[in-house]
Amino acid sequence: MAIGEAHLSKSFSPSRPSLSYGTGRLEGRAETLLGDFAASSRPAFAPRALLATKLAPYPSRLTRRSFVDAARASARRLQTTSIDCLQAHWSPAYFPWQENALLDGLADAAEAGLCRCVGVSNYGPVALRRVYARFARQGIALASNQVQFSLLKRSAERTGLLEVAAELGVTMIGYSPLALGLLSGAYSRERQPPGLRGLLFSTQADAALDRLLALLQAIASERRVPLAAVAVNWTRSRDLIPILGVRSPVQARDALACLSFQLSAGEIAELDAASLRCREVTDNIFETK
Repeated sequence: MAIGEAHLSKSFSPSRPSLSYGTGRLEGRAETLLGDFAASSRPAFAPRALLATKLAPYPSRLTRRSFVDAARASARRLQTTSIDCLQAHWSPAYFPWQENALLDGLADAAEAGLCRCVGVSNYGPVALRRVYARFARQGIALASNQVQFSLLKRSAERTGLLEVAAELGVTMIGYSPLALGLLSGAYSRERQPPGLRGLLFSTQADAALDRLLALLQAIASERRVPLAAVAVNWTRSRDLIPILGVRSPVQARDALACLSFQLSAGEIAELDAASLRCREVTDNIFETK
């Protein structure tokens, strides 16, 4: 099981409620759920999964030791002595004074054996080269970089980030491969999601998105898989590991269906062309250059 699939387990546990990241009074709750799941699923789970988590540069974390302490607490909640991949939750683009402490903390955690590899999130091509070189000077390999990526968010291609990552040997992880549900097949202009996602859909919905969704459905019908699985499979065609948030067994099965087939070159080309005609979703404010 790849890193992205471990994150899928993080979002869903059949016997317990799904709780996003677990902030505030629920601090660490997601890790506790995942740790319980991994422990109850051994030995079948352990050889097939990588447990990954992230450290956020909260305002209270100002020293490298504070990040090491956070990594140690994460390992306890995950019920492991060494986390497979420990990542920076986002770049400190808007809090640059924290970056040294965050990166040094990740390096210290790796050297202490609290994790097997380190990763970052939302780093652009310039920043990725810089942080890669920084870790390399310490003898630490940068394993991953997690960014927003989908048929409706392809900036990592335009900026050259995917090429830089391939050159450096950094695995790319793509979050929001369904663009917050826009590519799930569950919604249309006539059947929009409630709340803030409905507002997002209304700003994105147009004839171009209709055509993209119709193409996804045509491919899904031909291959006899859920529409969402086609959108996620396209992300995998770019050599990214997708991360999906799921809230039900049906959503989990739909997501995992992306592993049952491989899009043809012709299908990928059609989806490429259709997606380029669509309006892109909003950038993550924490992405760096």
